[in-house]
Amino acid sequence: MASKTFSNISKEKQDRVLRAAQVEFAANGYHKANINDICERAGISNGALYKYFKNKSDLYEAVIMRQVEGKDEYMRSVVASDASCLGKIRMLMENTQTDADARNDTFRILLQLGTSDMDSFARKVTRRIEATSVKYFRAILTQGIERGEVRSDIDVPMIAHIVGGLCFFLYSGFVSTYHSLRLEEYFGVPFTGKRKSHTQYVDRMLGWLEEILSPAERPGANA
Repeated sequence: MASKTFSNISKEKQDRVLRAAQVEFAANGYHKANINDICERAGISNGALYKYFKNKSDLYEAVIMRQVEGKDEYMRSVVASDASCLGKIRMLMENTQTDADARNDTFRILLQLGTSDMDSFARKVTRRIEATSVKYFRAILTQGIERGEVRSDIDVPMIAHIVGGLCFFLYSGFVSTYHSLRLEEYFGVPFTGKRKSHTQYVDRMLGWLEEILSPAERPGANA
């Protein structure tokens, strides 16, 4: 984690250092990331960086957790909105395009955590990363049940995991050729990264969620 020295420098300088590290980690991965390049991009010396962070691992963790904090703020605002359960899920799904454009490097780093050579680091940070999504996805579904918008007999943890997975698939499509082609193969719809294409995916996903979450009586339910 960051040192007290890092906490005491200006917010602008903190952002510059973390942004420089984020760009380097996204481009080259954790193991190949070059500290000299990070320092040059941030306009600081190597000595200064090691006053801020004990090692590269601490710097990497700080980059990830900084993005988690921003994600928490946005998801909290969605949960607090007056939108319906599906409306809130739509907001999160539609935001994947804007968010991926703004934080492309972040999602490249998160995808790297899924590779085998990052297992030890994944064990260290994954629960902290996912805790935010788990909390808010479950809250959205629970609100929906309380308002009568969602069936009361759903498995909230499982559906929250599915919704989180759908959002992750959308994010991944914007930063990974493999994942965009995978989406196209399963959905049969070109994943162009444009608004129209993205909306088609969101509509399909929400249509399916509505079918399984709707509290309306299903044919043969009382048979």
